[in-house]
Amino acid sequence: MPRQDQNPWESYPNYRNVTELAERNARRNVWDIQYRRILSVWPYMIASAILFMVVAASYLRYQTDVYELSISIVVEDNQEMGMSQALFSNRDPLNNQIAILKSPALARRVVDSMGLNYHAKIKGRFKDKELFQNISWRVLERPDSLRGEYIRFEGTPQGDGFTWKSGGLQGKAYWGKPFQIGAAKIILDQHKYRSGSSFICYEENPEREAFRLSDMLKVSSSKESNVLTISIKDVLPERAIAVFHYLVNNYNDQILQEKSRSLQQSLAFIQKRLTPLTDELDSIETALARYQSEKGIINRSTNGGLYLAKTQEYDQELNTIDLQKSVLQSAEAFLRSPSTKESQMMMPYVADSYLNGLLTQYQELRQERDKMAINVTAENPQLKLLEKRMSEVKENIDVQIANYKKNIRLLETNYTEKMGEAKRLLSNTPEEEKTLLEKQRQQNIKQSLFLMMLQRKEEAGIALAALSVKTTVIRQATVPDSPVSPKRKEILLGALFIGLWIPLGFTILKEFLNNKIISKSQLQQMASAPVLAELDEVEKSKHILEVGHKERSIFGEQVRALRANLKFYMKPGKNFFVMLTSSMSGEGKSFISANLARSFSLQEKKVALLEFDLRRPKLAERFGIKATHGLTHFLIGRAKFEELAIPVTEDGYLHLFASGPIPPNPSELLVKEKMDELFDYLEKHYDVIIIDTPPYGIVADAQLMKDRVDVTLVVARFRYTIREQVHEIEDWSRNNIFPNMAILFNGIRSKGYYGYKYGYYASKRKYGYSYYHGSKDGSSEQDSSNNE
Repeated sequence: MPRQDQNPWESYPNYRNVTELAERNARRNVWDIQYRRILSVWPYMIASAILFMVVAASYLRYQTDVYELSISIVVEDNQEMGMSQALFSNRDPLNNQIAILKSPALARRVVDSMGLNYHAKIKGRFKDKELFQNISWRVLERPDSLRGEYIRFEGTPQGDGFTWKSGGLQGKAYWGKPFQIGAAKIILDQHKYRSGSSFICYEENPEREAFRLSDMLKVSSSKESNVLTISIKDVLPERAIAVFHYLVNNYNDQILQEKSRSLQQSLAFIQKRLTPLTDELDSIETALARYQSEKGIINRSTNGGLYLAKTQEYDQELNTIDLQKSVLQSAEAFLRSPSTKESQMMMPYVADSYLNGLLTQYQELRQERDKMAINVTAENPQLKLLEKRMSEVKENIDVQIANYKKNIRLLETNYTEKMGEAKRLLSNTPEEEKTLLEKQRQQNIKQSLFLMMLQRKEEAGIALAALSVKTTVIRQATVPDSPVSPKRKEILLGALFIGLWIPLGFTILKEFLNNKIISKSQLQQMASAPVLAELDEVEKSKHILEVGHKERSIFGEQVRALRANLKFYMKPGKNFFVMLTSSMSGEGKSFISANLARSFSLQEKKVALLEFDLRRPKLAERFGIKATHGLTHFLIGRAKFEELAIPVTEDGYLHLFASGPIPPNPSELLVKEKMDELFDYLEKHYDVIIIDTPPYGIVADAQLMKDRVDVTLVVARFRYTIREQVHEIEDWSRNNIFPNMAILFNGIRSKGYYGYKYGYYASKRKYGYSYYHGSKDGSSEQDSSNNE
């Protein structure tokens, strides 16, 4: 049965000891990312958010608000024409009305009605102010020589008028009264404008304004009803409302004109036939009255009256046939010649209702094709489909016209034969009666034709007067409470969001891109060697010894803690050799060596501080000592032991062995027999020997002394040592390059972004300040460690 209190390390039988397990668990790359450290940038986030909101508010201050307004109208569709479903079964039946409402032609009528191409503005430093409904102006007269030139002038109100300047011209004018600018006559009206500021008036191309207005209009439809929604974006809501009013009115006028075009053509055709017919009827009636007066004929009732009635009936039918033939000739000319205008097509009354429907359909297809050709290319599939449909309708019309003409010829032949028989019977009557009947026949023919044309004219006039457009506005446009552009709330919130996230995002990015060691835990996870101490960053000072110079500093306490941890590496009754090295220069190795040596000397132990960084010595210079003899002198046989030791403290417990002049061959000096003599001397005369060596990551001097030391301290520095150097330190540990290797984490900052993690030390400063620096009355406690 297994023991219940077995050692937890026994669960890892593949590892001989804890050190081997730590080496196995060391990871190559470790990021120390903590949300508390990231959120420590909140002051910068607030400052950045305020800055961005100020910039956004400044931007919005000089932006012009754009409002979106819309109205809903009910329009007539064209289902009764039978076109939409025949052409495009899957399209919106209101496409024709949408195209008309968005057409540049209708927009041009609105521009002309409102004078939208005449602008008046107040020029501002950053943005202009429109003076719509404040000032309006027009060009009343413009000579042909000025066609195509656009007028621009500047005005300044003065009393009941204003002064104006245009180019090199200037003058004074009055509101509402025409005045001349060169050869052009202009009128300027003041409505609600009471400001004394100067204003600018300028004229734009009306065609360009029409296309701009057409592009601004958005028209959408509902498939369930004949409701169209028209929307527009404008900086002036009042102008948008006025545009809707003029747009609907001009749309109604245009639709009314299109619907009345056929009736107007009929009236024109009838009037064209009535004018000569009236003259002919007057001439015949005058000739008949003269003949009766000359012959003394009052009224006769003979068999000729019967024949006369028959001829009158046949004449009326033949006149109707002539009228139908004229209509068919007009329709054929319209179909054969694309240049024929619709107004020249005489199509008021075609007896065949089917043919009449086909002609009407062809007219509408042609109108739709002409409208579509303005906005699309010849290769547009819808345009090609429309032209194909026109060709099919045209072929059908040709067939129907041929059949209709054949029927008319048969009727004409029949009535011509009957007319010949009636005239033959009429020829047997007496000469005077026959002449009288012929004149009466002509009078009746013209009179019946005249009455028929009058009846048709009256019918067309009534139909024209009854025409109406069923366009109803069901929702009027209103001024919205807030503009659609710029979106002030969204911009301000966006600026706030960006302002908050830029420092935060920069911080997060900095966390992931940081390649330097920033915490003890990160160092412990990447290296199997123990981290013996964390040492705070010390402000630059003339004194190299922080321990002893400031009796109650945190750094001094940290060095004392390091000294206590090093006791675990000491062997009773033997001298203690400590070597310090690093992976690169600048990690604080020499500074820690001096203060660690001073810490041991405060225990009244004789301490030797060896400056074995023979390539770039710093200790003697920092102590302010100019040594006449150094280690290099001894190693080449030019100095004695007694000449090397230099006391650096008043108590005499700490001696510095300076490096001496920089030799050309430092590595060769370290392997000479003199090194054995030096270490034998140090063992006899000193309790603790601190050896400051050059960075092992750069040169191999430290490795030459590894067998002479009890512990090797490798210094890593906060936000200075990179992860790749920690990988090297881990390789040293795994390859047993140094015996009893341990790590010191130096230069920790409790302030600043990456120092936030080490707030523990900051709190120690805050809450333990009186402990380290004495009581509130200024007295100081005796440091017990000095007496160890």
